Amino acid sequence: MKNTMSRTKSLVYIAVFAALIAIGAFIRIPFGLVPATLQTAFVMMAGLALGPTKATVSVLIYLALGLAGLPIFTAGGGFDYIFYPTFGYLLGFVFAAWMTGFLFRKFKQKTLFAAVCAGLAGVFAVYLIGLPYLYLIKNIYFNTPIGVNVLFVQCFLIFLPGDLLTMFLSATLVIRLQKIKGLFDNI
Repeated sequence: MKNTMSRTKSLVYIAVFAALIAIGAFIRIPFGLVPATLQTAFVMMAGLALGPTKATVSVLIYLALGLAGLPIFTAGGGFDYIFYPTFGYLLGFVFAAWMTGFLFRKFKQKTLFAAVCAGLAGVFAVYLIGLPYLYLIKNIYFNTPIGVNVLFVQCFLIFLPGDLLTMFLSATLVIRLQKIKGLFDNI
């Protein structure tokens, strides 16, 4: 009975974080090439709260639903979304969720410092995949050249302060929520 409850609880949390990531796409501020959203914050929260595997599954469910046609990405949905320059950031979410969860689990004490360190690695994991993808799609697929300097400033530098702030707030929230007995236990 307890194992069934744990399994059900895990599935619910996976679904909730997939939904939160989708909702995060609609909380956006347009910025040139890439909109600022709350998706990264929810991906970091998933990694911290669920661990690497379940957080990754949560992001993969979100991606599968969007690629299947549900309009849950910032500019819609459907399989052709893979040709959007910002799709690389969505792929980066998969790596970020895993990285954040993996690193956070490595810390013996689940402190705010540990959560911030893991979240920081997750934020950079998004950029590690998102920036080269955007560059390649713009330069090769669309043949609308974008320079590395412009990419660095417009798609990384201007977003970094906001991403770091939301990551810190996400880490703080998860640490506080973990103090509620039973909330993220046995997930």
